[in-house]
Amino acid sequence: QKFPDCWCFSPLLVKDYSLIVCPKMDPVNVPFSLGDSAVLSCDPNVKEPFTVQWYRRNNLETDNLVVDTKDPHARVPEGFKDKFNVSQLDSSLVLFNLSAEDKGEYWCAALVDIDFLDEGDSDELPDNGYTAQCVFSRRSRLVPTGQEDPSSSSTVAFVVLAVVAGVVILAVLCAVLAIQLIRRRKACQSCRYSSKLPGHQALEGGPRDDVTCTVRLDPTAPSL
Repeated sequence: QKFPDCWCFSPLLVKDYSLIVCPKMDPVNVPFSLGDSAVLSCDPNVKEPFTVQWYRRNNLETDNLVVDTKDPHARVPEGFKDKFNVSQLDSSLVLFNLSAEDKGEYWCAALVDIDFLDEGDSDELPDNGYTAQCVFSRRSRLVPTGQEDPSSSSTVAFVVLAVVAGVVILAVLCAVLAIQLIRRRKACQSCRYSSKLPGHQALEGGPRDDVTCTVRLDPTAPSL
């Protein structure tokens, strides 16, 4: 998608703005411990030559450019210059010696140069003949260990609790069933023994060994 350059004119200053739209992606949490390193990936997986810009969002919700592979002399925010490196393989941002101040959101934009000027364009403003198209973007949120997203943590805790509760309920049901089977087996064995004693007989039409179908006819017979 192409967008025209935006020009700002004033008596003292002229600035050139290029509007570039990137694919939207939800941020991915990257936990870290103080003093450790972290790798924030940014691999567009495209065949065309591309450049990468890395931005860091501060507490004021302002995105500050920290890396521009097309402009190695881009200004780096104070206190951040000696804490990062950019991988030559996949343009990942490698951060060193992380501190609590380094937490927050980082995002990258992979840009591919495309033809911009249409044939017969009579615009008299200077133009380098190309603009950039954003073909890939990724957002990473550096989160100190133990301070992950509460919503995700609560979801995991709920799932774990549900699994544990299910196991406990299943164990209780199995125990109750086992106790019932043991009691029924003992009752059946007792009935079989009683039916064989003198003065005992089965009810007419009922199975001899069924606990519900035997009756004691002699009250003086020994009990179990």
